[in-house]
Amino acid sequence: MSADCHGASAGLRLEGDRTISGILRGVLPDVFRATRALLIAAAVLVCSACAGAQLSQSDIERTIGRATERDIVALVPETLQRHGYVIYNNRRTSDMLYFETNWRSRAPFEDEAAQGADAARTRIIIRARKSGDMLFILRLEAQNQVNGVPYTPDSADSGWSTIPATDLYREYVRELSSEIQLQVDAGQRRR
Repeated sequence: MSADCHGASAGLRLEGDRTISGILRGVLPDVFRATRALLIAAAVLVCSACAGAQLSQSDIERTIGRATERDIVALVPETLQRHGYVIYNNRRTSDMLYFETNWRSRAPFEDEAAQGADAARTRIIIRARKSGDMLFILRLEAQNQVNGVPYTPDSADSGWSTIPATDLYREYVRELSSEIQLQVDAGQRRR
């Protein structure tokens, strides 16, 4: 019996670094895997929340295409101004261009008015990310708000709220983005 006790106690006793490192080698990968899984789950949750917070149900985002920096800087603001938009935020870095307009008031489209809107406003955000040596990928985000519809959580402070993008609003954004695309494409062809 003393041999069994001695053998059992030898197995429980930590003899030097070899036994501790053996235990740690067995436990740490499990701890690492569990920690990694929790961090990945948290990152996915945060990214999902951020993505959802950026675009509301009335916002539309479209990829316009590729263009040179020169064409974007010259032609996009000109096209937006022709449609009554005023750019109030313009940022440029070596690999990104950003234009944001003020809210532009407009009459609600018929399908917005049918939902109770008595006023509407739209804001345009243009983002261009460098893709290669000379070209940028151009994206348009159109944000839309209406007034006069029943209370929604986003209307608590301003009276403006969002409704799902209507067919006529989608068509308006499609036409605007198509015009910008034609302008920057023509700019590339003129060279």
